Amino acid sequence: MTDPSDPTPIPRDLATLQVAEAARASALAAGHRVEVECSPGSESTYVHVCRDSRWYGVRVSCHAPAYDCSIDYAQVLIEEPPTAESIAAAASRAEELAVRGGAVVADPADVAVAIAKIAAVMADGRVFRDADGTRWRWSSDDDAWRQIGRYWGDGPPTPPAHRPNPAVGARIRCQVRHAQNTSAKWAAEHEG
Repeated sequence: MTDPSDPTPIPRDLATLQVAEAARASALAAGHRVEVECSPGSESTYVHVCRDSRWYGVRVSCHAPAYDCSIDYAQVLIEEPPTAESIAAAASRAEELAVRGGAVVADPADVAVAIAKIAAVMADGRVFRDADGTRWRWSSDDDAWRQIGRYWGDGPPTPPAHRPNPAVGARIRCQVRHAQNTSAKWAAEHEG
């Protein structure tokens, strides 16, 4: 952590990582499982803590949440521009939330599986033309490329070695995460 008396601004991504690391360390010291995820599109960092078989989430960021799934988390906002002092204050709040607070969220592993399933479906039917001019279509059911065009080369055709790049954008990932978080909250409310 940086020196709290130093007024020099700190890069936003470094600031959120420092605060998230403080929360992670506190949760681990308390004996909890922890998963940390960084937003692919911003400096936001998400700390997931499993306490008593339930996952709680804390969002560490320098800006207000933009997506519904971001709103699902307890918020720790770092003052702009981030300084050592504002990072120390945010870290203290994040440590407390990681041990005794946060908002009920979905298991991050379950969310990853749900997103992977959607990615597989979105990749289904992608077409690829190899160097020999042979066309291949991805089958998500078979998890493999299927030849769909004539092959003019020598020997048996070789399917592409890569997997298609599914276009699962931020909006879809966030909608899936929000749906999973909502289900987790409903289950927690039902269980009491």
